[in-house]
Amino acid sequence: MRSPIRLSGIQEDLRKDIKIFVLANSVDALGTGLYVTIYVTFAVRVVGLSAQRAGFALSAAGVVGLVGAIPLVALLDRMSPRTLQIRIYLFRAAGYTIIAFAHSAWIFILTIPFVGILDRASGPVVQALVADGFSGAVRTRALSLLRASRNAGFVLGALIGSVVFLVKSDIVFTICILINSVSFLVAAGGFTRLSRTWDTVRSDDKQQRLLTSLRSVFSDRPYLRIAIVEAVLALHGSILTIAVPLWIILHTHAPHWSISLFIALNCCIAIAVQSKMSKGSENLKTARRISSIAGFALALCCVVLVIAGELPVAASFCALLVAVVALTLGEVWQSAGSATLSLDLAPAGSRGAYMSVFSLFLNLQAVLAPVLLATCVSVGYIGLLALAGVFILGAAAMAAIRLEAS
Repeated sequence: MRSPIRLSGIQEDLRKDIKIFVLANSVDALGTGLYVTIYVTFAVRVVGLSAQRAGFALSAAGVVGLVGAIPLVALLDRMSPRTLQIRIYLFRAAGYTIIAFAHSAWIFILTIPFVGILDRASGPVVQALVADGFSGAVRTRALSLLRASRNAGFVLGALIGSVVFLVKSDIVFTICILINSVSFLVAAGGFTRLSRTWDTVRSDDKQQRLLTSLRSVFSDRPYLRIAIVEAVLALHGSILTIAVPLWIILHTHAPHWSISLFIALNCCIAIAVQSKMSKGSENLKTARRISSIAGFALALCCVVLVIAGELPVAASFCALLVAVVALTLGEVWQSAGSATLSLDLAPAGSRGAYMSVFSLFLNLQAVLAPVLLATCVSVGYIGLLALAGVFILGAAAMAAIRLEAS
């Protein structure tokens, strides 16, 4: 069986850089997946917070990260993306090291928002880094491999975190937080080994003040529409982790163990088809089209979930399988289309400001999605059909947006 990750037809120096990106991103994702799996338990068990205070601290960190990432990503208009990302990795490593060793409730509460800002900013900065270093089909291939490697690393980290719960040792939980810190150091080290000239800073005549740049983004209505629609389509992540599990438990006859199976299946399919399904997305019209198709795929997922709730065990399981496949394809198409649209429609001299606003809508979606999807599931099939309608409207809105590359 051939690996879906192939680099044939790409120049040697580009292949080397892509491999560095993929390996660094995989290590980063492994540490993140491990941390996400255990961080709530670490806060309660090791730091000593109550469940309520831990939830408050993490929610506050999410809100602070949402807003704080904007000026940090906007620094892309002032410095090299590689320099900025290496610094983000180093500060993330420092922040999580403090959390690991300082088992103080107040230090934890004060540090979590700081690392939250860095976590939120990291993705858009890496995306901009790839955009600066590659172009055309090579960039599309690099971004698809980055997404695939991130999925693989995150799953591996989550599996390691699941095993940690069997050990039930405070020391092991602390070591896992440190592994997360080390993963960022490794990723930073990888980025220093890029073979090409990645440290080009934009010329002074194209630079603008942050507020001026942000004002220009919010006056760019087509770009804002795309950001909003892509944020709606990005609900696919929470559908997998929230809507599907809750729907299986509350509204179907499918076995509960199938939840883990479907989540693993989603990751495997995404890794396998990421590169192939992203092909051609470097073209703006293609990126818009596959983003629109993603909306219909996500709507189909919601409809099939409703059908699964009306079927006996075996048939319900099969319907859920179809729903997860549709969800995964929608995820892959949305991710590929979003990457091209967010980067190529942003003016070169203000890319940082544009990317910061784009990521703001994506992060806002991530904050609001749990409540929204839990509500949709709780009201039954009407909620999921309404969600399907939202995705169809999103698909139609995306298809109607005019494209003007800056």
